Amino acid sequence: MKNSQKGFLVPMAIAAGLLIIGGGLYFYVHSQNQETRLKTALATAKAIALTETETLESLEQKFAATYPLHALVQEQYSNMNSIVQNTNFFFGNLGSSNPEIIVKTKNSSIKTDIETRRAKISALLIEWKKKAAQSLTKEVNAETIKEIKADARTIDAFINELSSIINALTPANSGLSQSEIAYYESIVSEAANQIDNVIIALAGAQSGTVSTSNTVAIANTPQEIQAQIEAQIIVVAKAEAIVATLEGQLAATQTPVEVTTSTGGSSGTQGTQSDQTQSGEIPNPILETILPPADPITVTPGPPELIQGTNKD
Repeated sequence: MKNSQKGFLVPMAIAAGLLIIGGGLYFYVHSQNQETRLKTALATAKAIALTETETLESLEQKFAATYPLHALVQEQYSNMNSIVQNTNFFFGNLGSSNPEIIVKTKNSSIKTDIETRRAKISALLIEWKKKAAQSLTKEVNAETIKEIKADARTIDAFINELSSIINALTPANSGLSQSEIAYYESIVSEAANQIDNVIIALAGAQSGTVSTSNTVAIANTPQEIQAQIEAQIIVVAKAEAIVATLEGQLAATQTPVEVTTSTGGSSGTQGTQSDQTQSGEIPNPILETILPPADPITVTPGPPELIQGTNKD
């Protein structure tokens, strides 16, 4: 009786072992295929993102060559907006008409003044969007540049006062560490350099050192080219998002995973998935639960349709 039971259990044990090995081999191959598919999809996505970025750069170059002053206006409005946004870190309650500086100031009058300046700039940000859009529909001349330069001077005064506040901070009077103060100083220093560059660029345009002659045939209005640029910016953002998603999925398939198994009633850690693969062992079937699905991966390019009449040289 014992012999017959033993004879029955041996084939069952072998069958169970083959099933585990077969399952492990399937999941191993499945994971390898998934990694290969992800790498292929990622390479395609990166190629598409590069192409779309080059298209965007080409449109921006065309705009600058065809309408140099219009392009300058758009660029400097964008630069000034970015400079202001980069200093938001120092203020609270920016969604209202009463922004509040969050670092300590020497006295209440300085605090009131910097907050008043920031409130004025909040209103300017809204006006800049309107001015930037309007500049595309009319001729840009010296008067236009003069108006933008005045706005830049307003930001310059704001940055200078903010710099004086930050530069007066010490660990004793602010409660901040020296490294925090150094970081704050780097922010305002960079903002000061950026607004100086804006003013220099506008001064160059005002004095006529920026060429206003068209170097390419005009096939579109400034509005039309700018619309193409804005549409292409969205396409590039989507392409880059696909790349980021695929990179994350690929990283997930390559993350080492510790697997615990039981042998003869005792348990122990076999090692990581990468260790097993390198040693030639077959991963445990439990890995199926952490591997990404094997659904087909597709990457679809999405270039915008150019406006009729665009010069494609």
